[in-house]
Amino acid sequence: VLAFCSTPLVARDWTSVFYIYGCLGIVWTAFFWRFTASHPQKHSGIGTAELQLLLAEHGSRAVLQLDTEEEEGTELTTVSSNSGTAVAPGGDGVAAGGAKPLTACALATNLPFIAIVVGHCTFNYGYYVMLFWLPLYFVHLGASLDQLAAFAVLPYFLMWFLDVSWGWAADHAIKEGWASIVAVRKVSQTLSLAVPAACLMVLGALGEGGTSAAGSMALVTIAIVFGATSHSGYWANILDVGPNHAGLLSGVSNTFAQLPGIVGNLVTGYTLESAGWSAVFIQVACIQMVGMVFYLCFASAHVQFD
Repeated sequence: VLAFCSTPLVARDWTSVFYIYGCLGIVWTAFFWRFTASHPQKHSGIGTAELQLLLAEHGSRAVLQLDTEEEEGTELTTVSSNSGTAVAPGGDGVAAGGAKPLTACALATNLPFIAIVVGHCTFNYGYYVMLFWLPLYFVHLGASLDQLAAFAVLPYFLMWFLDVSWGWAADHAIKEGWASIVAVRKVSQTLSLAVPAACLMVLGALGEGGTSAAGSMALVTIAIVFGATSHSGYWANILDVGPNHAGLLSGVSNTFAQLPGIVGNLVTGYTLESAGWSAVFIQVACIQMVGMVFYLCFASAHVQFD
């Protein structure tokens, strides 16, 4: 949202946009290296009370691992809390039931993790197609510059609002016992895929001349906004299945989930040329529904990797 609003104000020409945001990325990287740590207990700003709070929240699942590259050969310790024991590397911790060591074979054959990847890929497929191709669709419908400007900002502002509010509501529902973790994950993922699919199905059914540019923008805005609930779906689910390997698991999932950005553009271009916009929208909606069904069937909130 800020980038869309501020770019016309700070950029003298298109090249300056790349220089400005490139420099901001370098500044952010410097802060990242200075203030982040591999594990909570190695962070320079964490205190005993905060560390105990982490243990109280997560119990035996909060395995606080030392950086083995830096602490190799150190004596192993355990940190106890009221709700469980967290074990540093080499201690005799009790792995969650059914959890396996993290290996390539375990990743490739674990259905709950595959469900995350499938949910991630199918969500990204729809998101990238909307991001890259919808401006062309709106120009095709004769949208005005004012309408295009509003579309560039409004969906992402509303997406941010729903992201924060839905995340809070999801955590509150789990904390109060109104819903299980896996139920929250599945509801969140369903909304992020089913609502966009429904909106795109309507666009596909109406055809290119079946609705105005404003009507199409309203449907697409709803589709984009509800994508925010995916952060409480497959994204948060990574922490459920591998709390001690979330960085690696998210990296693997995100690697596969970038392929739709390549494949989706190629398929969309071919489909648009051969069958038109209606076929593009219905195709994306079908892919999202397949991802939703697969996630609902196989997603889990149990720890899979110790």
